[in-house]
Order: sequence, then structure tokens, then C-alpha cells
Amino acid sequence: MKLTTSYNKSPLVFNILMHLAVWVILFSLPVLFYPGELSSFRVVFRMNWIFLFFAGILFYLNYFFLVDFFVFGKKTIWFVIINLLLIAAFTWLNDQLIMNLHRPLLGDPGPPHPPGHGQMPMFKPDRNMFFIRNAGTYLVPVIISLVLRVLKRIKKVEAEKKDIERERLQAELMHLKNQLHPHFFFNSLNNIYALVDISPEKSKVAIHGLAKLIRYLLYETDTNFVKLSQEIDFLKKYTQLMQLRLNDKIKLTTSFPESTGDLIIAPLLFLPLIENVFKHGITSTASKLVIEITTDKDVVIFRSMNEYSPVESMAAEKGIGIYNLKKRLELLYPGKHEFKTEINDRTYFTWLSVKTN
Repeated sequence: MKLTTSYNKSPLVFNILMHLAVWVILFSLPVLFYPGELSSFRVVFRMNWIFLFFAGILFYLNYFFLVDFFVFGKKTIWFVIINLLLIAAFTWLNDQLIMNLHRPLLGDPGPPHPPGHGQMPMFKPDRNMFFIRNAGTYLVPVIISLVLRVLKRIKKVEAEKKDIERERLQAELMHLKNQLHPHFFFNSLNNIYALVDISPEKSKVAIHGLAKLIRYLLYETDTNFVKLSQEIDFLKKYTQLMQLRLNDKIKLTTSFPESTGDLIIAPLLFLPLIENVFKHGITSTASKLVIEITTDKDVVIFRSMNEYSPVESMAAEKGIGIYNLKKRLELLYPGKHEFKTEINDRTYFTWLSVKTN
């Protein structure tokens, strides 16, 4: 599982809806701030395109350039000054265009009427009030663009932080996994070395078995998760390899699930526990070793049992294998695992439960 950021259609849909909402707000502003009566709304709608044109320029100029360059560039004073100048210029242009393009609607008396013919009263707003209202209204697209860009920047920073954290966790997991390989090779070679003088034939079988295990380590464990069936097959081969050094006094009992479905799990998760069973559980006297893996829906449960030796068991608890296991569990299965050890009647028990999904 590679920890990378992927993009889908959701951001595109969100951006489209966001811009539609902005234009709905801009269309509504002249109506919301219009001082006239309902009968004068026709004037507003006929003159609305002028405001929308300049409001659109203000919004997109800020959204795509000014906020990023000045606000995020820590030049806020220049951001305020430039926007005030733009608002003043657009308000003046808006006023001039309305007065010239819509003069009949604004009550221009036009040519004198013959005597006895009265002129129909027309809507004629106060120009000062009109100018101030438009200037204030032009602040809205600036504020909206600023808020949207700040929210987008915050979201981007949070996403970058998550990506950095993922990369850090990925590097740490890779480091922990790389520690497992030499630790595994060291223990395996020690076991094979112990067989050389006792049984050269078994040593050959062990070396051949180790080659198969190395193939799995090199080619199948380069991801964070593998199929549980693959991992169990590896553990079976490893226990068979370790059995070669057992004598008649040591009784090994293993149990693995026949079918695991589509369950996946972190590779080499149970290996340190099985290594400890063989490394610390074999004594000069008769002893019993138990290794068991079961599944319950999406939960994988590991159990092991071996003879208890205070010195050996303390070394196992403090060894790199158990430390590595605990760190990987914390990173890969936070809140979804339970690991326990227990000593009872000179027997050392381990129990690990992992919720895979």
C-alpha cells in the first residue's frame, strides 16, 4: 500500500458548486442592497450587468492573484490599498456607465414637454447614496475571495502536513522492516550453523529452505500489506526449517487456518514471536512448543507457548524483535490490536490480536 495523495472528481464538483454559489451571491447583492421599492426592481435587473462585470473582475483578480501574492506574501497593506483603489475606480466607472447608458431609467427629463403635458415621475436615486452603496457592495466579492482563498490555503497546508506525516511513517515502517531482515538472517544462520556438525544432510535441507524464505522476503514483502495466505505459507516454511534442529525431547504443535479468504496483513508481523519460541523456548530437558494462528471474521489471532526461562524470556522481551513488533503495530494498527504476554507455571504465553480491516 503506497501512501500517496490521489485526486478524484470531488474537488472539481466542489469548485463548480463554490463558483455557482459566488455568482448567486453577486446576482443577489444589487437586489438586497437596493433602496427602492419593488416596482423599481426592473431598473436594478436592467443595470445589474454593469455591477456583475466589475464584481466578477474584483473576485477573480483577488481569488487567482492578489490574495496569493499580497496576503500570503505578507504584503497585506498593499493588498488593502490596491483593493481600495480598484473599488473606487470600479464604483466611479459603474456610476458613469449607469448615468450614460440608462439615463431614461434614472429620470433624465429629456426634451421639454408641450404645455399641458405632464411628465411621468421616474425613479431617481440620490447619487451620493448610490455611490456609497456601490462602493460598499464591491467589498463583498473581495471579502468572499479572501475567505475562500484562506480556507483553500488552510486545507492545502493540512493536506501537505498529512502527506509529510504519511511519508515519515512510511520511512519509519521501512526502517523497522529493514531491521527485521538481518535479525531473521542472523537467527536462521545460527540455527543452520548448529546443524552442520550434527547433521550435514539436515544442513543442506535447511539452506535450501532458507533460500525459499529469502525469496519471499525479497520479492513479496516490499509493500506494507500482503495476503494472509502468503504470510501463513511463509510461517509454515519457517517452522519446518526450525524443526530440523529439534530433538526427540522437544514437542512442537502448530495450527494454521486452512482458508483465510481475502484477508491482508502486514508482512513478517508474527515472525519475531515465532523466532522467540524457538530461540528461547528450547531447553535441555523435555519441553513443549505451541504456535497457533486463527481467524475470526476480519480478526487474526496469534497464540504461542514455550518453556519459561527467566533470563531467556527477559532477553526476548527486551530484544529488537519485540520492540520492532510493538512499533509496527502502533503505526499500522493503532487502536486495532492487542498484544499480551503471560507467565504461568514456568510457561511463557504470547497472545496477539489484529483487526485487519
